[in-house]
Amino acid sequence: MGHGSQLGFGTIPALPRIMSAQAAANGDGEDGDGIFRELLDDLPDIAWSARLDGKLTFVSDNIYEICGIERAEALAAPHWYWLARIHPDDVAAVEGTLRRLASTRDTVSVDFRWQRPDQAWIRLRLRARTSRRGGVTHIDGLMADVTEERRRQEQLEQAHVAEALGRMTDEVAHDYNNVLASILVFGQCLAKDLSELDPRRSDALEIVKQAERASALTYKLLMMSRQQAHAESRVDLRDLVLALRAPLEHLLGDDVDVELTVDSEPSTIAAERSQIEHVLLSLAQNSRDAMPKGGTFGIQLMNVDLDQNQGAREGVPAGRYVRLVLSDTGEGMDEETRRNAFQPFFTTKPTGRGQGLGLSACYGIVRRSGGFIRLDSPPGGGTTVTIHLPRRGDE
Repeated sequence: MGHGSQLGFGTIPALPRIMSAQAAANGDGEDGDGIFRELLDDLPDIAWSARLDGKLTFVSDNIYEICGIERAEALAAPHWYWLARIHPDDVAAVEGTLRRLASTRDTVSVDFRWQRPDQAWIRLRLRARTSRRGGVTHIDGLMADVTEERRRQEQLEQAHVAEALGRMTDEVAHDYNNVLASILVFGQCLAKDLSELDPRRSDALEIVKQAERASALTYKLLMMSRQQAHAESRVDLRDLVLALRAPLEHLLGDDVDVELTVDSEPSTIAAERSQIEHVLLSLAQNSRDAMPKGGTFGIQLMNVDLDQNQGAREGVPAGRYVRLVLSDTGEGMDEETRRNAFQPFFTTKPTGRGQGLGLSACYGIVRRSGGFIRLDSPPGGGTTVTIHLPRRGDE
């Protein structure tokens, strides 16, 4: 949904009076018709009222559209039903907000993740305050679906990080490469001057080897820099994926099954072929690490035409795309790891096994190609990376 409404009690000061009129019309506030009900149902956010014990006495009909629960079912549900569906990491924040609500007449607000009956997680923003009607204290509130707002915010933060890293890379790349070139040259000269029987020769060769590893790291940094020029051309992603199947199977190993589903039509994009190959191989390697006991690695490729509503659900603008979905049955990620997965130098691997640049490089490549990348990875539920790249004509 992602209404992302900024409505607050200051913008609808009549809300408590509307609730009161509803209660007066019904005797107990459990149901209602007429202009007040229509007004609340037309709000983009869920309007609700509850007793201090948490039992709902009113909720607008759009609760089904956002939360997937019928109004009558919501009114009948006990208060613990709602708390049980809050993400465990957010329970403390919600409970703390409710405690503040009981001791103040000011509006309180909290964002939290909530699981719909269809098992989908959404982000909700709750705003509430207490009011007295007929000598009884009630809680009146609004609840907005901010799932898409938070997703766009995360994408914007990732874009800012990638841009900052690009500027940093541009500033240090020349000096770093000069130092690296000197190490390589002197290391090679030293190794050449030493005989094969000299025990110091192996040390000189190790210097050269480590300098070459540093050179590969520099290339990854340069790929994330917007300053780097790359040879963009038309690439049929369908042909590229099919050509990479054998290398991917070799990389993933015999205990990982590769499931490949592709459109029969060409899937043409404008990108540098080697960089898109790097994205596929890097993501496959991450999946390999997440499935130490084996599993399934899935690749789905399809052409899609997204209108504005479909694009909003996918987190991308409307347009013609090639959608590439890579999934595994691995361990998944906790929320902090998922949120930071595209951050440069962030890694959960032991020291020496990764620099934390693999996913950052993938993010930079996709964005420079005009595309969008999203990662979904519930703990224990595997990882799914969804990439949308603009589809080009074949002319």
